[in-house]
Amino acid sequence: MNKHIMHGIVLAAGLGRRLEQITEHIPKPMIKLNEIALIDHAILSLVKIGVQVIFINTHYKFDALQNFIARQIAEKKYRGAIIKFSYEEQILETGGAIFNGLRNLNVDDILVINADIMMPDSDLSPLVDNWGPHCDVLSLVYDKHRLDYTVDGDFDLNKQNQLIPNRGGRYIWMGAYRLRRVTLAEYFGRPVRPFSIMDVVFYKPQKTFLGISYQKTWIDAAGILEVHYKHKLNKWGQTHDMPELQISAGPYNGAIELNPL
Repeated sequence: MNKHIMHGIVLAAGLGRRLEQITEHIPKPMIKLNEIALIDHAILSLVKIGVQVIFINTHYKFDALQNFIARQIAEKKYRGAIIKFSYEEQILETGGAIFNGLRNLNVDDILVINADIMMPDSDLSPLVDNWGPHCDVLSLVYDKHRLDYTVDGDFDLNKQNQLIPNRGGRYIWMGAYRLRRVTLAEYFGRPVRPFSIMDVVFYKPQKTFLGISYQKTWIDAAGILEVHYKHKLNKWGQTHDMPELQISAGPYNGAIELNPL
């Protein structure tokens, strides 16, 4: 890969309500699936393709998340990547968080991954290999027909791989994408406010908004955890192309202390 990405953002802010008791002591990104914390998976997926500076937005149990990441940094788990945090007193949603990250990092483009998805191969390389002047948004999308459960799609792709908004379309917005600062140009010069990135991508489509059909395994970890909790299921492997998902409460040891980073 010769197109080197320097900056990324992990969207990790939440209210801590969706998973109820699972997140009583820890935020959702610290939950482990198959012995890896979701936040570790997101950070290492970025590091794997050369990201050196990572911006992470936080809200619920932010101190626990920051301390966990600080311990991982001390143990050199992230290969020297620089981690920067923002605490959102009011959750900014995906678009507001990305805008805030772009503004704070002062970069022209950024790679984004949600902290509640899992891609076992950790392969974000299509967002590097297919990036160019013709892209303002480049997103990995997933064919909904590869899932063994029914979901509404978000987009179709035309022959030029342009994202065509369509509720009920073939492809799902995966939560792994890259975008240029110019995509959010209308928001600069204004106070940071909450908005969804889908307000831009879905409702203001452009020819420069492109998608790549992801051919490897993608897991909606938050969705799995929610169903696992509410229905008390033990196995979800067959549905998600994995032999078994081992779910644990994550690296919580009964007491979390806030240490300066």
